[in-house]
Amino acid sequence: MGEEIRVTKSISFDYLVEGLEMSCDEVERVRDIQLRNLQSRRKLCLVLDLDHTLLHTDDFRQNPNIDVLGHDDMFEWKGMGMEKVYITKLRPFVRNFLEEASEMFELYVYTMGSRNYAHIVTDFLDPEGLYFGNRIISREDCTTPGQKGLDVVPVEPSAVVILDDTESVWKGYFANLILVEKYDYFSNVGLDESEEEGELSCALEVLTKLHSVYFEWYDSFIDCDVRELIHTHWEEIQGQQGLGTCSSHMESGKRARVDDECLTVAKKQRVC
Repeated sequence: MGEEIRVTKSISFDYLVEGLEMSCDEVERVRDIQLRNLQSRRKLCLVLDLDHTLLHTDDFRQNPNIDVLGHDDMFEWKGMGMEKVYITKLRPFVRNFLEEASEMFELYVYTMGSRNYAHIVTDFLDPEGLYFGNRIISREDCTTPGQKGLDVVPVEPSAVVILDDTESVWKGYFANLILVEKYDYFSNVGLDESEEEGELSCALEVLTKLHSVYFEWYDSFIDCDVRELIHTHWEEIQGQQGLGTCSSHMESGKRARVDDECLTVAKKQRVC
């Protein structure tokens, strides 16, 4: 018999370092290293969608009466080589959300928009570059057209949480996904979410509980996997009372209700 030939697919991480490609084996090694690095810093990984999750962008011609002057959560722009002028509105609470989430998670942006668009709106969202660095993934980085995937996120999937308003683009990664309601500001101009009780405030509470339970398990030498926490233990993570409407990808479609009993219930679950 002849020598077995192994074909190894390489994955581009051009968004991190121009020209960077890694084989699947190399990606696995990097993921293992990155997992240990994150755990040592008491962090997990959070992949964030842009459009309708953190912000809403629309054609400015459809909203000619909107005055963006004096609003620090709205701006108009035109990309390189573009004829149209666009307007972007940040979701209420988004900057507080990023600040607090970044204490618990290493943050990535993942959008089906172009790389040019992703950088334009991320620069407005994170003008100091405090949260994302070069971790901005766009449609040019997708390995499957029309689909997002964690194959281009060099972090072990067991430590990755996804926050998105669309589940259909995450085939194969539903277990990592927490859904939020679509943010569609320009369809209802003048009406907006509450800072305190809106979708991102709810999501932050869910993520805080999830992070806390994960590291309680980690400190107790229990195998940790965010996918198990999101699904098998979703009742404990969501609690029975609280705010918001964010949800996991569950067959029951239950909505998250965060309360102060989450950690107590999770501890009882481990003892039983």
